[in-house]
Parts: sequence; C-alpha cells; structure tokens
Amino acid sequence: MRQFLLLFFVVAVSAVYDNNNSVCKSLLDDNTPSDSAGVDCVAKGSKGKCENCMTGDQCGEGRFCCPFLKKCVFSGEGCYYPIANCRPSCYDSNDPTKCTCSDANFPNEWVTCTNDASSYVYYGDKQDTGPITYTRKQSPDGSLMDSDQMAQGALCNHNRLRAAAGLSALQWDSCLAKFAMDYANELKNTNDCKMEHSASSRRKPLCSFSYVGENLYWAMNSRGIDEKAQRDAGWISTQAWWDEIRDYVYPKKSNGNADSYANCPKRNKQGQIGHFTQVMWADATHLGCDQALCSNSHVVVCVYGKGGNIIGSPAFSVSQRDTLNTSPEAKKFGGMPTCTAGGAPNNDGVDPDDGGMDSDNSAATQATTTSTTTTTTRAPATGGDGKCMGAWGNECKFPADTPWGHATDCNFFKNLGFSSNYCYLYSVGGTVYVDKCKSDDPDCVF
Repeated sequence: MRQFLLLFFVVAVSAVYDNNNSVCKSLLDDNTPSDSAGVDCVAKGSKGKCENCMTGDQCGEGRFCCPFLKKCVFSGEGCYYPIANCRPSCYDSNDPTKCTCSDANFPNEWVTCTNDASSYVYYGDKQDTGPITYTRKQSPDGSLMDSDQMAQGALCNHNRLRAAAGLSALQWDSCLAKFAMDYANELKNTNDCKMEHSASSRRKPLCSFSYVGENLYWAMNSRGIDEKAQRDAGWISTQAWWDEIRDYVYPKKSNGNADSYANCPKRNKQGQIGHFTQVMWADATHLGCDQALCSNSHVVVCVYGKGGNIIGSPAFSVSQRDTLNTSPEAKKFGGMPTCTAGGAPNNDGVDPDDGGMDSDNSAATQATTTSTTTTTTRAPATGGDGKCMGAWGNECKFPADTPWGHATDCNFFKNLGFSSNYCYLYSVGGTVYVDKCKSDDPDCVF
C-alpha cells in the first residue's frame, strides 16, 4: 500500500519539478528585479562612489549598492542627499517597483545610462496585481502539501539551482514535510523562532532514509511577516542558502578526483558553505519544508533525504562542478573555483572576460552584493575578554554598519522595534544575518 501511495505522489506532483513549468516561471519572475526595460544601458562596474544604482554589479571598484541609500558605497562610506531612503531596505534581489523608498525619482528616474546621462533606466515592465495573498495548503496531518505555494517555491528554486550543475531534481516527501512542520513549530514554541538545529539523532533514521539533512532560515521584520513573505519563504530561503556559493571552493585530490566536500579553505573567512552543499548534494532525492511564524519573524525548516555534508564524500562530481562553473547562476559569484589537496584556491573560476568574476578577486568583488561590517576594537570590560559573544556562537562587533544605519551597541535592533537585542553580522542579498547579544557577557554593551 505504501509503495502505491509513493508512486501516485510522484506522478501527481511531477509538474512542480519542471523548471519550465508556469508556476516556477512565475515564482522566478516575481523574485527577479524588473530589468528588461533598458537596464543594459548601464555598463557593469560603471558607477562610482555615491552614484545612484539599483544593483551591485552596476558599481565599480568593489563597492556595493547600499539597499537603503541605493548608491554605490563601501561600508562606512557616507553620501550626500538625495538618497532613495528605502524602508525596508531594497536589495539587489528585490523588484524595485515594489520597494518602499521615499525619493520621488525612485526607481524610474534614479539610475542614468552609461553613455547617455540624460536617459534613465526604466523599471516598469511588471504590472501591479494588488496585494499578495497566501493560503496554506496542508495535508490532514497539518504538513504542507506539494501544491502549497511555499512548497512549490522551495522545490522550484532548489531544482532550478541544482540544474545549473546538472543535478537531478528533488521530489516532495510528505514524511519529511511532517518532520519540518513539527520542528518549525517546536522552534516557535520553545525558541521564539530562533534557529537551532534539531539533534542529528532525531534524523537518523527518518522517513525511510538512513540520515536526513537539515537547513534552517530565519528572517525578521518589525512590521511582521506579511503574506508575500510567507508565500515566498521557500524560494527566498533556498536562494539564501545557495548564495553561500560565494564562499565555496570545490575540493579536488592531487589526482584530480573529487575530495571531501569541505576540504578547501573558504573564499571569505567569515562565510558559511554547509547550506549550499546540502542544497547541491548530488545524492539527495527528496525534500520537505515548512515555516512557523512568531510576532515579527519566521523560521523556515527544510529537510533532505538522503542527507548531505558527509565527511569524506564530495557534494557533487568533478564533471558537475565543471558544468556549474560556467553556468549563469555561478558566474555571478565568480564561478566554482577549486583547490587541490586542501591547498589555496586555484585560479580556475570563470574568466572575468566571459561575464563572470575572477575567483582570485572573490573577496573584494563580493562587496557588490554583500553589506560588510566596519568595526573597531574595544578594550575588554571588567571580567571580560574583549569579545561580545552572541547566543548562537558568533562574535558581535561594534560599531557596525547595517542596512538600517550605524549600530553602536546591542540596543540598536531593539530600538528599531524588534523583539530582542540582536547584533548585526553581515548581509547576503536580501538576507540579514544576526545573533543575539548575551546579557551576561560583560563585553556586550547595552
């Protein structure tokens, strides 16, 4: 009986895994900036200090497009008015026509063309269809069905990105979805939606898999999580995990074969790579996800069968790495450089002349899409060691330049209306990474 149900399930949802499916195309379009109306008139890297911008690739000299100012800056660099004044921040991945920015010229009279300063880039090819609504579709046990929009977003984006390396598509698994639902609710009820991985012993074995992997995503908004954010949570969380490719270097053995997945130094010291490798784990076949809502945040849980990030195993094959290296998705991040026998990265990412970024320059060029943190060293407090440590193990550094302004202490986010004393770590695309200042750490200033 179970075999029959599994076969029926796969047939029933096969269209969801087709990246040419109208649902997937719609989700991709809805999460891509409106750029088909003349954005090509702006040469990549042509905008200098404090010049108006829409995306980081328009900025030169390693600057990024500040999501609040919408000007090309280094972290800590100030600009004169006018500024776009986008609240909430308008990231590269957002549709600028749907951002809330106070300057009347934004977005359609904001960015000038490179060779004609009298002409502006027009962002207006998408029609406003009114407020986004989201109605959860769930099975009798409460878990998400494959036809739910959040589930479809997770599947579509996982499989779109896996296809960039020629990896097989994932299929929705109702048993994994039930575990994801239960654990998301557990985080809501016991941890205010904050991220904390489930014990690995709870995931082996699970749902007919010997081991199940797990990715977590958390986002906050002082206004609460609206229906669009709930609907798009599957897509956006997947993109945030995959964007860790900016830090990943593919490991090879001295004989050219694939090495253990994490046997290379990261491109950026503070980066993570484990979410990316789980999304791209070649042996994974099934996926289940869900989310839970708290007062001004939500947490997304996705679990994978079979689980990845197994020490001694590669995430995917050498030939799949070669395919990924030249894909448009990877080119945005300098391709997929390799290292040999755990050594320094080889200079074998995509050729910058071929539309990508040189892997040797990855740390500098990532500033075009990543807001970095500017800090100064504080003297240790009495009884302290000079480091304010967050509840989740990250160091909280102050002062820090955030998408919302300059943070000088642990009260910054609390004063903006958030529920806890968070500290800013860094941003990737539209995802802001934070930790929670520990009240019992004498080096944490409140």
